[in-house]
Amino acid sequence: MGLFERYANYYDIYYQHKDYGTEAAKVHELLTNRKKGVRNILEFGCGTGRHAIELAKLGYSVCGIDLSSIMIDCANSNIPHSLREQLSFRLGDARFFQFDEQ
Repeated sequence: MGLFERYANYYDIYYQHKDYGTEAAKVHELLTNRKKGVRNILEFGCGTGRHAIELAKLGYSVCGIDLSSIMIDCANSNIPHSLREQLSFRLGDARFFQFDEQ
């Protein structure tokens, strides 16, 4: 088991007090003020999907990419049922990832 896999087991516990909602709101503010009309976000290094979930609550469709299959499994299990249509998580390396959608 690699470093990322061991870390994934403790990731949400370690960051349980992190304010993902406020951070997502800041991203939303920046996008709203600087890049009108953005509805889709590609997030590299999505971890367990907490930022993506908060961004989906704000109306974005988010595709999260992470190098760790355990992180992706956690992210998929964290998706609230009401946001399933707006979120997807994929295993991949940001350096080589190819995405066909815009």
